Amino acid sequence: MPLSKVQSNSILDNSVTATDLHTTAVTDKLGYTPANKSGDTFTGTLGTSSNLVYRQLKFNESNNTVNSSTAAEDAYRHFNGWNFKNLGMFQFRGGSQYLHVRTNLTSDGLMLQAMCQGYLYNNGNSFGIMGLFTYQGGIINTHIQTMGNYGFSGCYRGSGGNLCLRLGRGDSGYTEGYVTVYFHSFDASTQNACEVIAYAQNNTSGSHF
Repeated sequence: MPLSKVQSNSILDNSVTATDLHTTAVTDKLGYTPANKSGDTFTGTLGTSSNLVYRQLKFNESNNTVNSSTAAEDAYRHFNGWNFKNLGMFQFRGGSQYLHVRTNLTSDGLMLQAMCQGYLYNNGNSFGIMGLFTYQGGIINTHIQTMGNYGFSGCYRGSGGNLCLRLGRGDSGYTEGYVTVYFHSFDASTQNACEVIAYAQNNTSGSHF
Protein backbone atom coordinates (compact mmCIF):
# COMPACT_ATOMS: atom_id res chain seq x y z
CA MET A 1 0.00 0.00 0.00
CA PRO A 2 1.53 3.36 -0.97
CA LEU A 3 2.19 5.80 1.84
CA SER A 4 0.03 8.88 1.91
CA LYS A 5 1.46 12.28 2.73
CA VAL A 6 0.28 13.65 6.04
CA GLN A 7 -0.57 17.35 5.93
CA SER A 8 0.71 19.45 8.82
CA ASN A 9 -2.74 20.86 9.52
CA SER A 10 -4.01 17.36 10.15
CA ILE A 11 -1.63 16.78 13.07
CA LEU A 12 -3.37 17.70 16.29
CA ASP A 13 -1.62 19.21 19.28
CA ASN A 14 -0.21 16.54 21.60
CA SER A 15 -0.92 13.81 19.04
CA VAL A 16 2.78 13.33 18.22
CA THR A 17 4.72 11.99 21.20
CA ALA A 18 8.48 11.72 21.78
CA THR A 19 8.40 8.02 20.85
CA ASP A 20 7.07 8.87 17.40
CA LEU A 21 10.11 11.04 16.57
CA HIS A 22 13.73 10.19 15.92
CA THR A 23 15.89 11.51 18.76
CA THR A 24 17.43 14.20 16.56
CA ALA A 25 14.44 15.00 14.40
CA VAL A 26 13.95 18.40 16.00
CA THR A 27 17.40 19.48 17.16
CA ASP A 28 19.09 18.71 13.83
CA LYS A 29 16.72 21.06 12.05
CA LEU A 30 16.93 23.80 14.69
CA GLY A 31 20.71 23.95 14.73
CA TYR A 32 20.82 24.15 18.52
CA THR A 33 19.59 22.26 21.56
CA PRO A 34 16.56 23.97 23.08
CA ALA A 35 16.21 24.37 26.83
CA ASN A 36 12.72 25.14 28.02
CA LYS A 37 12.05 22.61 30.70
CA SER A 38 12.76 22.74 34.40
CA GLY A 39 15.69 20.48 35.17
CA ASP A 40 17.39 20.71 31.75
CA THR A 41 21.15 20.31 32.03
CA PHE A 42 24.02 21.04 29.65
CA THR A 43 27.29 19.29 28.93
CA GLY A 44 28.93 22.29 27.24
CA THR A 45 29.21 26.02 27.87
CA LEU A 46 26.13 28.17 27.69
CA GLY A 47 27.12 31.51 26.17
CA THR A 48 26.00 34.43 24.07
CA SER A 49 27.28 36.25 21.06
CA SER A 50 30.31 38.44 21.82
CA ASN A 51 28.53 41.53 20.55
CA LEU A 52 25.72 41.18 23.07
CA VAL A 53 26.57 43.80 25.71
CA TYR A 54 24.88 45.97 28.26
CA ARG A 55 24.83 49.48 26.89
CA GLN A 56 23.86 52.90 28.13
CA LEU A 57 22.78 55.96 26.19
CA LYS A 58 25.30 58.75 25.83
CA PHE A 59 23.80 62.25 25.57
CA ASN A 60 25.58 65.27 24.13
CA GLU A 61 25.07 68.43 26.14
CA SER A 62 25.86 70.91 23.35
CA ASN A 63 22.78 70.30 21.26
CA ASN A 64 20.68 67.95 23.39
CA THR A 65 20.98 65.11 20.91
CA VAL A 66 22.12 61.53 21.22
CA ASN A 67 25.47 60.60 19.70
CA SER A 68 26.68 63.70 17.92
CA SER A 69 30.31 62.61 18.21
CA THR A 70 31.43 59.53 16.24
CA ALA A 71 29.59 56.76 14.46
CA ALA A 72 31.77 54.21 16.25
CA GLU A 73 30.04 55.01 19.53
CA ASP A 74 26.73 54.08 17.93
CA ALA A 75 24.88 56.26 20.45
CA TYR A 76 25.97 53.98 23.28
CA ARG A 77 28.83 53.19 25.61
CA HIS A 78 29.62 49.69 26.85
CA PHE A 79 28.43 49.16 30.40
CA ASN A 80 31.92 48.55 31.82
CA GLY A 81 33.29 51.67 30.14
CA TRP A 82 30.76 54.18 31.42
CA ASN A 83 29.52 53.40 34.92
CA PHE A 84 31.69 53.14 38.03
CA LYS A 85 34.04 50.15 38.07
CA ASN A 86 34.64 48.22 41.29
CA LEU A 87 38.38 48.25 42.04
CA GLY A 88 38.11 46.14 45.16
CA MET A 89 37.10 45.90 48.81
CA PHE A 90 39.86 46.91 51.23
CA GLN A 91 40.15 46.14 54.93
CA PHE A 92 40.80 48.75 57.60
CA ARG A 93 42.00 47.17 60.83
CA GLY A 94 43.93 48.22 63.91
CA GLY A 95 45.04 51.80 64.41
CA SER A 96 46.11 52.68 60.88
CA GLN A 97 44.70 55.99 59.72
CA TYR A 98 45.26 55.83 55.96
CA LEU A 99 44.76 53.46 53.06
CA HIS A 100 46.86 54.01 49.92
CA VAL A 101 45.69 52.45 46.64
CA ARG A 102 48.10 52.44 43.70
CA THR A 103 46.64 52.03 40.19
CA ASN A 104 48.31 51.17 36.90
CA LEU A 105 47.34 54.52 35.31
CA THR A 106 50.32 56.70 34.38
CA SER A 107 49.02 58.96 31.59
CA ASP A 108 48.40 62.69 31.69
CA GLY A 109 45.19 64.26 30.49
CA LEU A 110 42.85 61.86 32.30
CA MET A 111 39.62 63.24 33.76
CA LEU A 112 38.63 60.78 36.48
CA GLN A 113 36.40 60.13 39.46
CA ALA A 114 36.85 57.78 42.39
CA MET A 115 34.16 56.76 44.87
CA CYS A 116 34.31 54.90 48.18
CA GLN A 117 31.76 53.51 50.58
CA GLY A 118 32.10 51.34 53.62
CA TYR A 119 31.51 50.58 57.28
CA LEU A 120 34.07 50.68 60.12
CA TYR A 121 32.64 49.77 63.48
CA ASN A 122 34.37 52.56 65.40
CA ASN A 123 33.90 55.09 62.60
CA GLY A 124 30.46 54.27 61.24
CA ASN A 125 29.17 54.39 57.68
CA SER A 126 30.67 56.68 55.11
CA PHE A 127 30.55 57.61 51.44
CA GLY A 128 33.05 59.71 49.53
CA ILE A 129 33.69 60.89 45.99
CA MET A 130 36.72 62.56 44.42
CA GLY A 131 37.23 64.13 41.01
CA LEU A 132 40.65 64.92 39.50
CA PHE A 133 42.63 65.62 36.35
CA THR A 134 46.12 64.22 35.67
CA TYR A 135 48.37 66.94 34.23
CA GLN A 136 52.11 67.23 33.46
CA GLY A 137 53.15 64.46 35.84
CA GLY A 138 50.93 65.73 38.64
CA ILE A 139 47.25 66.15 39.51
CA ILE A 140 45.16 69.33 39.34
CA ASN A 141 41.58 70.36 40.08
CA THR A 142 41.02 67.77 42.81
CA HIS A 143 37.60 68.01 44.44
CA ILE A 144 36.54 65.83 47.38
CA GLN A 145 33.16 65.41 49.05
CA THR A 146 32.47 63.15 52.02
CA MET A 147 29.25 62.02 53.69
CA GLY A 148 30.09 60.48 57.06
CA ASN A 149 33.22 60.29 59.18
CA TYR A 150 35.82 59.24 56.62
CA GLY A 151 36.57 59.08 52.90
CA PHE A 152 39.22 60.26 50.45
CA SER A 153 41.93 62.49 51.91
CA GLY A 154 43.69 63.10 48.61
CA CYS A 155 45.53 61.62 45.65
CA TYR A 156 49.04 61.79 44.20
CA ARG A 157 51.34 60.42 41.50
CA GLY A 158 53.62 57.65 42.75
CA SER A 159 57.32 57.14 42.01
CA GLY A 160 56.55 55.68 38.58
CA GLY A 161 53.94 58.29 37.76
CA ASN A 162 51.13 55.97 38.81
CA LEU A 163 47.89 57.50 40.03
CA CYS A 164 47.45 56.76 43.75
CA LEU A 165 44.31 57.28 45.84
CA ARG A 166 44.52 57.96 49.58
CA LEU A 167 41.68 57.34 52.04
CA GLY A 168 41.73 58.60 55.62
CA ARG A 169 39.47 57.61 58.49
CA GLY A 170 40.16 60.60 60.74
CA ASP A 171 41.57 58.97 63.88
CA SER A 172 44.14 56.45 65.07
CA GLY A 173 41.99 54.41 67.46
CA TYR A 174 41.27 50.76 66.87
CA THR A 175 38.75 49.94 64.15
CA GLU A 176 37.77 47.11 61.86
CA GLY A 177 35.78 46.94 58.65
CA TYR A 178 35.91 47.29 54.88
CA VAL A 179 35.81 50.07 52.32
CA THR A 180 34.95 49.45 48.67
CA VAL A 181 36.65 51.69 46.10
CA TYR A 182 35.14 52.43 42.68
CA PHE A 183 36.59 54.17 39.63
CA HIS A 184 35.11 56.12 36.76
CA SER A 185 36.63 57.56 33.58
CA PHE A 186 34.95 59.45 30.77
CA ASP A 187 37.07 57.35 28.40
CA ALA A 188 36.05 53.70 27.98
CA SER A 189 39.56 52.36 27.31
CA THR A 190 40.93 54.03 30.48
CA GLN A 191 38.02 52.68 32.51
CA ASN A 192 38.50 49.13 31.27
CA ALA A 193 42.28 49.20 31.74
CA CYS A 194 42.35 50.58 35.30
CA GLU A 195 43.52 48.09 37.93
CA VAL A 196 44.94 48.15 41.44
CA ILE A 197 48.56 47.00 41.47
CA ALA A 198 49.39 47.67 45.14
CA TYR A 199 47.87 48.98 48.37
CA ALA A 200 49.06 49.76 51.87
CA GLN A 201 47.54 50.61 55.25
CA ASN A 202 49.61 52.94 57.44
CA ASN A 203 49.78 56.34 59.14
CA THR A 204 51.36 58.19 56.20
CA SER A 205 49.35 61.31 55.43
CA GLY A 206 51.40 62.13 52.32
CA SER A 207 52.71 59.88 49.55
CA HIS A 208 53.47 56.24 50.29
CA PHE A 209 54.17 54.79 46.84
